[in-house]
Order: sequence, then structure tokens, then C-alpha cells
Amino acid sequence: AKHEAELAIQQEAERKAAHEAELAAIKEAERKAKHEAELAAQAQREAELAAQHEAERKAEQARHEAEIAAKAKREAAQAKHEAEVAAQQAAEREAIIIAQEEAAKAAEAAARREADRKAAQAKREAELAEQAKREAELAAQREAEEKAKQAKHEAEL
Repeated sequence: AKHEAELAIQQEAERKAAHEAELAAIKEAERKAKHEAELAAQAQREAELAAQHEAERKAEQARHEAEIAAKAKREAAQAKHEAEVAAQQAAEREAIIIAQEEAAKAAEAAARREADRKAAQAKREAELAEQAKREAELAAQREAEEKAKQAKHEAEL
């Protein structure tokens, strides 16, 4: 009976030890799960912050590119205006060669300014300025030819 009692006490102690080991294992698993959840939440917060920073950086870059494009557009319009003024002055002096030189200078100045720009809109504006230069040269040439015909006609009279 004494042996049986000792066995029972030993079995109870072993059962308690196994139960405590189970509880400790559960607590450790819960601690690990909580830690992993905290790490995952922190990683998510960091990813959200990084995404926000990237979005802000891209928005700033887009704003900067829009400013560059707007500046290039203004410069192209001014170059077009300068080319038109140059061609008009040359036509008034009835000198097509001067008109061509000044328009070429204005076009070269516009081309230099446009070469510094990367925006596609600036390229389109440069093409418009080039077209305006050609139209101005043609107008100056037609005006000079008309005046030459008129002068010839007057000379014949």
C-alpha cells in the first residue's frame, strides 16, 4: 500500500509537471504569436510610410516636370513671337536675306532653349515655332516678290 501511495504521488507529480510544461509551452507560443503580430504590424506601418513617401516624391517630381514644361512653353511662345517680329521687320526693310538670317537666329535661340527641355510638350511648342518661322519667311518672301512685281510694273509704266 505504501508503494502504491508513492506511485500515486509520483504519477500525480508527473501529471502536474506535464500540465505545467503544457501551460508553459502554450504561454511561449502565445508570446511568440504576439511578437510576430507586432512585427507584422510594424512592417505594415513601415510599408505604408514608404508608399506615402514614394507617392509624395512622385507628386513633387510631377509638379517639377509640369513647371519645366510650362516654362518651356512660355519660352517657345516668346521664341515664336521673336521669330515673327524679326521676319516682319525684315519684310518692312524689303530684305529677304536679313529676314532669313534673323528668323534663323531666333529659331536657333529657340532650338537652344528647347534642347535643354525634356518635356514632350516643349518639343511640340518648338515645332509650332519652327512652323511659324516658315510661314513668316514665306509671307516675307511673297511680300518681297509682290513689291518686286509692283516695282517692275511701275518701272514698265
